[in-house]
Amino acid sequence: MNPKSSGRKILWLALLLVAVGCILWELLPETREPSRLTQLPLKGFGFAGRDVPLTEAEATVFKRAAVLKRLYQVGGDRFVLLAVDSAGDRHAVHDPLYCFRGAGWSVASEVPVGLPGGESKLVRLVNGERSAEALYWMTDGEKRHASVLKAWWQATLRRLGLRPAAQATVLVLLQPLSGGDVHWAETLDRFPELLKL
Repeated sequence: MNPKSSGRKILWLALLLVAVGCILWELLPETREPSRLTQLPLKGFGFAGRDVPLTEAEATVFKRAAVLKRLYQVGGDRFVLLAVDSAGDRHAVHDPLYCFRGAGWSVASEVPVGLPGGESKLVRLVNGERSAEALYWMTDGEKRHASVLKAWWQATLRRLGLRPAAQATVLVLLQPLSGGDVHWAETLDRFPELLKL
């Protein structure tokens, strides 16, 4: 038998096994704990909220993920919270900028904002004459960041069993109601439960 020929066969067999392994990996269900989104209170000292139904597009995108959408008032600030738990669908947590751009918004600025255990990202958006802002971060319950690549890496390590104590990644997206500005530092001080997601 020709050594080059057997080496190629081994290489092709290895590639086939990797491809089959990747397909099986995608089909394996992820273990599902109760979503920690259910622990976020609707009302408390200094804040009050109400549930808001998902839009048809949101319901389609997040059909397998646990999603919480609420309107909150903290002091004089009103904002919409959209929180997505990736435990049921690890693809549900994605960079919110893709959705903003897909809806016709342009990103005017991106500013990192420090949080306990990490940081978030404050984005200013424009669409013609309209402007808006959003604050978002991703968290495994301990660390906070605004990097979708880091979120995917953490999810991969968790799924491989290399981070067994880690929780599924949650995307937290906050947007002021009616395009106004929110004093985010004060809001998070008055509503620290948001940082427990």
